[in-house]
Amino acid sequence: MKLTHFCLLISTLLPSILMAGEHDGLEISLIAESKTITPGKPVTLGVHLKHKPGFHTYWKSPGIVGMPTQLEWKLPDGFSVSEIQWPYPEKSFMAEYSCHGYERDVTLLVTLNPPKTISTDSISVEAFASWMCCAKECFPGTETLKLPLQVSDTPVASPVHLKLIEQARQQIPKANPLWKASVLSKIGAPQIKVLIRPPRNTKPKNIYLFSEDGQISSDKKQLITYQEDGSIIVTVPRSELDDAKSTNLPLILKADNQYVSICPVYKNLHSQ
Repeated sequence: MKLTHFCLLISTLLPSILMAGEHDGLEISLIAESKTITPGKPVTLGVHLKHKPGFHTYWKSPGIVGMPTQLEWKLPDGFSVSEIQWPYPEKSFMAEYSCHGYERDVTLLVTLNPPKTISTDSISVEAFASWMCCAKECFPGTETLKLPLQVSDTPVASPVHLKLIEQARQQIPKANPLWKASVLSKIGAPQIKVLIRPPRNTKPKNIYLFSEDGQISSDKKQLITYQEDGSIIVTVPRSELDDAKSTNLPLILKADNQYVSICPVYKNLHSQ
C-alpha cells in the first residue's frame, strides 16, 4: 500500500478506533480440551472468537488492512506454549478494503506443554489477547483471559470445549501430496506466477491463494488460467509491501471447499 493510501485509511478509521470501548463486535474466551492438566502431558488450548453479525477479525496475514489477533502468555514456571495454529481464512471486507480474516466463529489453537512435575494442586494460565474487530468501522480490543486447571494424574475431558477444539483442528490447512505446486517466477519478480497441478481427475472451479507472509496482498486480483493438461496457473502482482527477497512462497490454496497448505520455491535465486 502506498504511504498516501495508508495515511488516508488511518485517518478514516481513527474516529472508530477512539470509540472502541463502546462496541467490540466480539465475544472471546480461553478454553481447553481438558478440565485438568497432567504433568508432562501436552494439552490443547483454544482462544474462541464468537463474532457478532456483520463483524470479522483477522487472519495471521490480513492483507491490505487489519491486525491479526495476538496472544501474550503468562504461564507457571516450567510451562511453555506453542505458536498459534490458524484455521483457514476467509475473504472479507473492511469498508471497501478487501482483507483476509474470519467472519465465522473460530478457535485459534495452541499447545500447552507442562513440566514432568507440578508441585501445586492447580494452576492458572493467562493470555493477554489483543485484536481488531471490524464491520463498516473497526474496534480494537484487549482482554486478559484466565483459565484455571486442576492438576490430575489422568486428563478429564471438557466435552463442550473439546468439540470446539476438534472443529478447529479440522480447519487447520495441511499439506496434501496429491496437490503439486511450483513457482514459475523468479525471486523478486513483480508478477508472481504459480503453477498448480490438482489431483488426477479433479477439476476445481474456484481457486484462490492466501499468502501466509504477505507476498500477495488481499487487494491484488488473481488471474486464473486453466490449461489443457488440467493444470492451473495463478498470476498475481506482488504486494507493494513485500521486500521481494523470499526464496519460497508459503500459501494456503483454496480449491472449492478444500484448503491445502503449499510452499513452492521460486524458479531460481536471481531477481527478474
